[in-house]
Amino acid sequence: YGRRPTDPAFDARTLKVSEAELKGLSPGMEQFWRIKKDNMDCLCCFKVGKFYELFEDDAHTAHKELELNYMGKTRPHTGFPESALDKYAEQLVARGYRLAIVEQMETPLQLAERNRVAKVQDPKHKMIKAVHREICSMLSAGTLTSAALAGPEARWLLALAQALPEKGDPEGTVGRFGVCLVDAASSKFALCSFADGPTHTRLRTLLAEAAPAEAVLCAETLSADASLLVSIAVRARCISAMRGTDRFPDAETTARELAAGGYFGQSAACAGWPEVLANFRPDGAPPATAGEGSGGRADALALSALGGAVRYLKRLLLDRELLSLGEIELLPTPGGGCAWDGRAAAGGLGGGRAMALDAQALSNLEILSNSADGGRRGTLLDTLDRTCTLWGGRALRGWLCRPLVDVDAIELRQEAVGCLIEVQSELEPCRRELRKLPDLERLLARIHALSIARADDGATFYADVGAKRVRELLSTLLGLEKLERTVRTHLAPRVAAGELKGPLLAHCCSPGAGFPEGVREALDELRREFDWEAALESGRVVPGLGVSEAYDAAVEGERELLQAAEDERLRVATSLGLKASQVTFHGGAKETHQLEIADVLLKGKPVSSKWQIMSSTMFVKRYWTSEMRAVVAQMEEAKAAVEAALTAEHRELFKRFAAKHALWSRAVRCVGEFDCLQSLAFASSAIPGLTRPKLLRRGEATGNKPLFRVEGGFHLLAHRGTSFVPNDMALGGVQDGSCGSAEGGGEEPVAAIVTGPNMGGKSTLLRQTALLAVMAQLGCHVPAASAELTPADAIFTRVGANDKILAGHSTFRVELEETSAVLAGATVDSLVILDELGRGTATFDGMAIAHAVLERLVHNVGCRTLFATHYHLLAEEHEAGDRGASVHRMACNVDEGTREVTFLYRYERGSCLHSHGVNVARLAGLPAALLDSATERSAHMEKLTSAARPAAGGASKRARVGELAKQVAA
Repeated sequence: YGRRPTDPAFDARTLKVSEAELKGLSPGMEQFWRIKKDNMDCLCCFKVGKFYELFEDDAHTAHKELELNYMGKTRPHTGFPESALDKYAEQLVARGYRLAIVEQMETPLQLAERNRVAKVQDPKHKMIKAVHREICSMLSAGTLTSAALAGPEARWLLALAQALPEKGDPEGTVGRFGVCLVDAASSKFALCSFADGPTHTRLRTLLAEAAPAEAVLCAETLSADASLLVSIAVRARCISAMRGTDRFPDAETTARELAAGGYFGQSAACAGWPEVLANFRPDGAPPATAGEGSGGRADALALSALGGAVRYLKRLLLDRELLSLGEIELLPTPGGGCAWDGRAAAGGLGGGRAMALDAQALSNLEILSNSADGGRRGTLLDTLDRTCTLWGGRALRGWLCRPLVDVDAIELRQEAVGCLIEVQSELEPCRRELRKLPDLERLLARIHALSIARADDGATFYADVGAKRVRELLSTLLGLEKLERTVRTHLAPRVAAGELKGPLLAHCCSPGAGFPEGVREALDELRREFDWEAALESGRVVPGLGVSEAYDAAVEGERELLQAAEDERLRVATSLGLKASQVTFHGGAKETHQLEIADVLLKGKPVSSKWQIMSSTMFVKRYWTSEMRAVVAQMEEAKAAVEAALTAEHRELFKRFAAKHALWSRAVRCVGEFDCLQSLAFASSAIPGLTRPKLLRRGEATGNKPLFRVEGGFHLLAHRGTSFVPNDMALGGVQDGSCGSAEGGGEEPVAAIVTGPNMGGKSTLLRQTALLAVMAQLGCHVPAASAELTPADAIFTRVGANDKILAGHSTFRVELEETSAVLAGATVDSLVILDELGRGTATFDGMAIAHAVLERLVHNVGCRTLFATHYHLLAEEHEAGDRGASVHRMACNVDEGTREVTFLYRYERGSCLHSHGVNVARLAGLPAALLDSATERSAHMEKLTSAARPAAGGASKRARVGELAKQVAA
């Protein structure tokens, strides 16, 4: 407290407010500031009766962002009804604000009783004038647990720590990162650690894959470059820099805090410490339990990141709710060639090796987001996502980030996709049923959270929160019932009949194979416990007589008080000499059981002066006798007791449901995997011109070299209605004239130089080639007439021109950083696409770098490479002699009279020695006089260049070109 923003130890969460200042406030505002001064980074939604109210700067923010009117005339003050919390919270969190929800933990009657008891115990007790309030929940962009607020996509919270390189790290390592990702809506944690180089390629890839909504950083150890990358990926309001006493704990401290918190082994859903954390399990803690596909254990740096995440979640009152499920897995190294989730890699049957797609590849190929507005429209994900379930859509996104590498695993997916294509129309009823399912993956986590003690358990709500929670359980139960019935009626019979072949579909669709047995029986057991339909309508699961002693006693107490109120009504009628029907009950939610009597009946009657008039009209008066007042006061407590007993019964029901979490989760996961497969099948059949590719292992059949041969390949977006010229492509294999290869029986080079005019289609060709490889290794059909390839272990891209102003890097620096990542990571099995390398500097410097990079890829790495360039000398060198790369061009026709260029978009052998840049200038609308001047200057430069070249071909030409290239490269 009390530090200025310029102080290194400044904490933006706190504000110094003296006791004298607090004592000078009204009781309610004093309570507000005692909470607010420790949570200055939050908007405090302060419950007052049936409203959430915001004060001071929070009120200004709510007025600006939500257009709420100010209330009162002194201090800034606004608010909204309790029922509108979700609506307004969604808008504020979407803008990056963090909310602290402050609830009333007692009613005014309970406060009065507390004061009465305290006065009896201590006659000097000072009366408390404000009901007790506490923060019961916090909402932030990366920690939303409600599916309604979180949306369909995973919203990851990223906790990031950094340490110095270790012995054994790769050469050039500048630091190691520890990562914890949390999907609060699904109660999932993913841990990893990795070494990274000066360009932070792996950190960039992590940020691109996960797209975190919020970040918690270990500010004392994180480098400025890493912090900058996070600040670009995550909005500033959603970044928390932890330092001082809040810094990330080390691994040993984290283990002690996890053990002290008792997070694991306290529920049936998690019997012990997750296997991922087994190396750090303290003595006496519940033994580790191996989860499905856990596949490894976290190291000290990853555990430190988990510790930072847990401390942050503890502040948000979410630590126990999320950790107690024990869903903690090891995250493969970003861009490291392993599947994001080993269980999902091949539909649950292993196949954990995956293609590495770094951040640059994901961006350049527009796999997850487009380059226009950052949305998903027009991306590969948008094109292939035909999933029917929300959790299936999230799983497909993971598949796209990590396509498979193992040929056996790919062929298993291809087999499943092929079978599903054959029965596409027959499966439409199944797809319709799947579309009706709620988000079961998140609902399972939600019901587990409701089965444990929560901070808002004692809060006073005027909306029926209990009914909402019961309906969430019923939605889950009915969804699981529909899911099981869909598998049993639509899928399992087709597997048994042989219509759905192969181990993947058997795994997803056959009870006992992968889909668990016992789901139907477990649901039937829960159906016998209570009436689902009645509970869905009423929002209550009322236990039968004798099931719950506490509930029976509470109901009996309430019944006795109702009878006491009825006896008092009859007594009053008798004392006034009236019929029982002439004295009736009246009252709303608060002042119930008012004794209503018509004025005409009261004339001359002995009305006691002790009766209190509660309300009246022109014709009636309504009273409380002292006895009725006492009964009504007890009724409030009795109703609270009934609700508390019912809430306890609901929690026990939630616990019984959550005890079978593994069963439910496995069933949901199997259907999610099936949904991904049918999505690939539906896209493969719906997009015209797609075919099943043939995957080969690099070995004798391929001359121990990689292979990529395609006939009639086109860009995936061609199916959207645009005309498109298909092209053949041959990288590797025999020169037999097929797929655009040369003839003669020799070996086709695995690298190709692509030349051609500006706007001639070079970049599109490069991208469509890489996308085809991604789709092939997903197990999907590909946009081509035929395709044959060996799997790529990684795809590297150097496409487009961008600078990084915030990092102080020019366009050319960024270009070379990306090239450096290619050279450092590429292997013989990689696919590399390089577009106009070297254009960001002087011509000869750029050509020298392009020449050297191409030489390295061709002669040292030997990987499949598409090298688009306007350096015609480079193309001539490879065309003149056997330099290891074939030379191709994007064809065009040039009108010699007008110099207008007609693009043919045809990929063919041979080089194009003109870029026709003036033609693009004409298309861009530059003035005609300027174009004429540029054309003359271009012709002059062309003459000078031609004069430096040998006039004849043959050995002298090859020697001259080689000599020039060496001089440039030197």
